[in-house]
Amino acid sequence: MVPQVPSSVSALPAFHMQLSKGDIAFQLLSGGFSIRTRVFGGCMRPDFETGQAVTLKPWDGQVDSLRGRIAAFRVGRGSVELHRVVTVGPDHVITKSNVSPVADPPIDFSRIVGIVDMSSVSRLHRLFCRVKRYCYLLYRALSRPLKRRHSQPH
Repeated sequence: MVPQVPSSVSALPAFHMQLSKGDIAFQLLSGGFSIRTRVFGGCMRPDFETGQAVTLKPWDGQVDSLRGRIAAFRVGRGSVELHRVVTVGPDHVITKSNVSPVADPPIDFSRIVGIVDMSSVSRLHRLFCRVKRYCYLLYRALSRPLKRRHSQPH
């Protein structure tokens, strides 16, 4: 049996109107559907800018395919965040935003709702973002010694 997706939000039963966008995204991804959504916030710059559309596809449960990918996971009720997976543990992952120098607390596999489908992002954009990210990392690496040198008493 193939689940039927309503053609509009108004076609959903009334109790669904109580759900947040994150809850609806979780339900659709859990049902095997890919969704297209917009990124809000700057934690994944330069890969994704605020307002950029991305496609989330359901996570297939393959643990070995997570490292380095951008995962969508639940944070509280009704909220979904995107962060890059940096470490995979036996029952959890460690994620990190692109702009934060520290990793996030461990996230249980059950909170992962999907993976960003990078094939929906153009190759040129991905190349541009990678170059921009390496320039940013190089800038940060070079500015640390300069800050220490200027902060030392003479």
